[in-house]
Amino acid sequence: MVNNKYLLPKGVKSYLLPQGEEIRFFEQQARQVFHYYGYQEVVLPHIDSLSLFRRNIGEGTDIVERQIMKLEGKDNICLRPEATAQIARSYIEEGLYKSYPIFKAFYIGAMFRGEKPQRGRLREFRHVGAEFIGSDSPYADAEMIKLAEEIISLFAPSNFKLEINSLGCENDKVKLASMLKDKLKPYLSKLCPNCQRRYKSNPLRILDCKNSSCRGVVQALNIADSYLCSDCRQHFRSVLSILDEWKVKYHITHTLVRGLDYYTRTVFEFTSPLLGAQSALAAGGRYDNLISNLAGPAYPAVGFALGLERAMLLRNQPIPVFRLKAFIVCVNESLKLEALRVAGILRKAGLSCDIDFRSRSLKAQLKYSQKFHAEFVVIIGEDELKRGEVVLRHMPTSQQKNVKLEDIVTEIRGN
Repeated sequence: MVNNKYLLPKGVKSYLLPQGEEIRFFEQQARQVFHYYGYQEVVLPHIDSLSLFRRNIGEGTDIVERQIMKLEGKDNICLRPEATAQIARSYIEEGLYKSYPIFKAFYIGAMFRGEKPQRGRLREFRHVGAEFIGSDSPYADAEMIKLAEEIISLFAPSNFKLEINSLGCENDKVKLASMLKDKLKPYLSKLCPNCQRRYKSNPLRILDCKNSSCRGVVQALNIADSYLCSDCRQHFRSVLSILDEWKVKYHITHTLVRGLDYYTRTVFEFTSPLLGAQSALAAGGRYDNLISNLAGPAYPAVGFALGLERAMLLRNQPIPVFRLKAFIVCVNESLKLEALRVAGILRKAGLSCDIDFRSRSLKAQLKYSQKFHAEFVVIIGEDELKRGEVVLRHMPTSQQKNVKLEDIVTEIRGN
């Protein structure tokens, strides 16, 4: 047993066999969908400026207040809790707005939050997400939602629903905050201590609280969209109209705000009852002021992120198993060097293969090859080698034949 001081900390997870291959499979599928929509991949640092997230996510949010993982001894460095602020900052810092006024990017990578570990909710987790910078068109919002839906469908063709709302512009959010204060005032004693504090500093965060008492109060407020200006109301209607045209089902949830302060106008969340209390699967929205708040041009933007670990909990389709094209076995130990030479030929030709380097019987090696679901087994024997041949066995049919070494690549590729 491993010494306790070496155990993996709670809230982080190793993905070994076969989970590592499963994750890569879904990541590759997601990459393909992103490319279909014209998004290109960006790779971001895991370590970043603490002030970047404090300022732009919001001081009153759960992420900033309790979940950011700071690096010990480093006052202004942390492990990234999300990627949108990073992409917005990098877009400005690298001057990409000069050559990419329309910027469509996606990312796949680890995020970190100091949360209480729960099912599908880890301290180190993986996000699959996208950002569309440079357009305030409702078509951009609708495309982002459709894209998120298509990514989710890779894991679960059903068993999820889309909730959507509009926060309006910054002026509308001020009106909403004022309306909330008026409506919440009689119920202050029923709010949790955090929300009693948020009532003064950031009342919109109360709508995002998961405390059962607070949720009960919020649901009773009967919040509608009276705070929206005419432009924002029309924008939201246009988004819904496009989703209707695309036959994307949704439910308008007027209490949906999301947990980050930079959102404006459209916000959305995909949830699944199969995930239990932490039902959020993917979420996003529009953030029209984030780029300018970071001293960049006044470019609008919209994005989303999906939690890969949560999505994996919903998968209801078989995962392709890891398969080698060929497995090489030797009738005796003295032929291992020849096995390596054959492996080199196959690998150079782009054919995956492996060898059992242990000193074991031919029967044991053949049995071990089954772990890799190899399509072919290459058997190297002394008599065959003298003739410049090997035995090639096609595992699905159990048919085998002798082939010349110089023909082995052609024989394997031809099947």
